[in-house]
Amino acid sequence: MKKFREFLNSEFFMLSIYLLGFLIWFFEFSTLLSITLIFLVINVIIFSKSGTKSLVPLLFITVTSNVPGDLVYMTSVDDIFKDINMLISLLILVLAVIELIIYFLINRRKNAKPKFWIGFVLIVISFILSGTRQADTIIFTDYFSDSLFFMIAILIYLLFALTTVNEDSRYLSKAFLYLGVYISVQTFVWYIYYFDINALEVLRPSLKWGSGNAGALIMLLAMPLGGYLYLKKNNIIYFFLTRLCLIAIFLSTSRGAILCSIPLLIAIDIVVYLKVEDKLKYKTHYSGTIAFILMLIVANYTLVESMVENVVIRFFTQTGSLNEYSSNRIFLYDEAIKIFFNHPVLGIGTAFSPLVTPEMIWNPWYHNTVLDVMVSLGVVGLIAFIFHYYQKYKFFIKNRKDLFVLFGYLGIIGSGLYGLIDVTYFNYIWLFIFMIMSGVLEGVVDSK
Repeated sequence: MKKFREFLNSEFFMLSIYLLGFLIWFFEFSTLLSITLIFLVINVIIFSKSGTKSLVPLLFITVTSNVPGDLVYMTSVDDIFKDINMLISLLILVLAVIELIIYFLINRRKNAKPKFWIGFVLIVISFILSGTRQADTIIFTDYFSDSLFFMIAILIYLLFALTTVNEDSRYLSKAFLYLGVYISVQTFVWYIYYFDINALEVLRPSLKWGSGNAGALIMLLAMPLGGYLYLKKNNIIYFFLTRLCLIAIFLSTSRGAILCSIPLLIAIDIVVYLKVEDKLKYKTHYSGTIAFILMLIVANYTLVESMVENVVIRFFTQTGSLNEYSSNRIFLYDEAIKIFFNHPVLGIGTAFSPLVTPEMIWNPWYHNTVLDVMVSLGVVGLIAFIFHYYQKYKFFIKNRKDLFVLFGYLGIIGSGLYGLIDVTYFNYIWLFIFMIMSGVLEGVVDSK
């Protein structure tokens, strides 16, 4: 049993899990089959008492491997599971409850005192007060579906805040970095199999479980952990994988993510350079990685040229007004402010919008975290989120000398900046991953 637990806690097991997720994603396995398989593997981890850190990559592939829509509903059996998000939510809820019960039974961490939960609970209260008006269900077709979803996310946060220990930080860093690489590979596969190199218009990657924007948002969150691993291991592979995520962010054609990724990578490199002991080795790895990437570009010049053209088209061919260039964001921001002043206290509810126009058709979000909160949850929600941000960044300032916390927060800040022009806290796949990171960061620090 000891060797089996060692295997479950090993990097080889983690890589196997990401391979499993990729196979589910690439071959479009049935939702019923893939969820059952994941559920069985997670229960093996739980009842072998191998530690909650092994759950992290499994939870990641659970929310990033299944294919929505008609592609997975090939049999009558699957017709009863048409809402993949519902299955995922209920699965994670069950697993989180089981793990929390096990934790309290064996008292693994008597001194753990998670604090972020206060801000998260205030957010849930603001959700409940505003209600929801969700046309496409997350859990149930009813008001308060988003509140339930956020409560499940809080359970996930508590799970890792109560059970993660400092010794897990290297494994968890790999789990996050490999998540970024995993999504990067999904992006590259889209270009290899679905991208039309002769297309004259911009083509945006579809990752099946989300858009290129969603993938780029998560990669921004995960990418900085490569810097932490490089400092711990001085291994050029982590340096290269961080750049791989950057390239995938560019190929996502998400302009906001691209603009955020450049200063984020600069910040990662500066911190690594300041903290690394062997600076000559660092410079050698830096130049070697750039040279290797250039060789890959030359070897695949035709495809790379088409990829670059796709990104250039996305950036520079949409002429006209700023509103047109920003995909109607200026219009959205203006309307959001008007709606907020008409519903200032509790907002209009989440995932609902009165904007039904020829330009937007139907758009539930306003592509700005602050405006989304103001419109959906009103002043009450804004106060809850302000308290949450206060807790979050107070924690960062207090623990900024911890390298794991520092690089984790670089990702949080990078994806947070992207949230000024896109959806973050209302992107539920990102929210799951962010809540895991919040619990992991607090758990690692609290265990010292």
